[in-house]
Amino acid sequence: NFTNALNQVSIYHALEEKDIEKALTINEYTIKAQNHVSKNVYQNAMAQKLSLKLLYGDFQEAKELYINLPLETKKFIANLSTAAAVRAYVLVSGLVEESENETKTALARCDKAIKSLPESVRATEEKLIIESVKRVQEKHPEWDFSDFSFKEDKPVETAEKPEDSSSEKPEGKEAKEAEENPSDHKKD
Repeated sequence: NFTNALNQVSIYHALEEKDIEKALTINEYTIKAQNHVSKNVYQNAMAQKLSLKLLYGDFQEAKELYINLPLETKKFIANLSTAAAVRAYVLVSGLVEESENETKTALARCDKAIKSLPESVRATEEKLIIESVKRVQEKHPEWDFSDFSFKEDKPVETAEKPEDSSSEKPEGKEAKEAEENPSDHKKD
């Protein structure tokens, strides 16, 4: 399991560098060592593989991989106990099962899953989850994920900047005039 911890750092480094093949190759070491690692380590490696294949690989091959996974691995992913499992479940729910509610269930666990990771890989995992959500939104643009903390994923029309309540802003006709002639509407 110590070797796996080092491998995880290497996987995230490869993912940060967008070297998906290298990340999958390193991850495969853990999968092949199934009899020498804990069940959780093995299941997490399977979740990592599935999520990367769904996100970056051939969709039909990734879908087949998911369909042929043992029930124990599917249950591990559905339990949302690791960041890779959460990411895999977002993608499976959104792209394979096409369930908006299950996708949202996984998204509700993202923050907790990311915080469980070593700080050195959190930003990379967050980027991967954001990419996963974007992939789901490409397939289902009508699904609303605006309740979740990943601001980059919000469609432009719902991603509003919070207004600064300490300053008065013109409304209606006055706002339009202020946009057209900003020097006329400066506050002293």
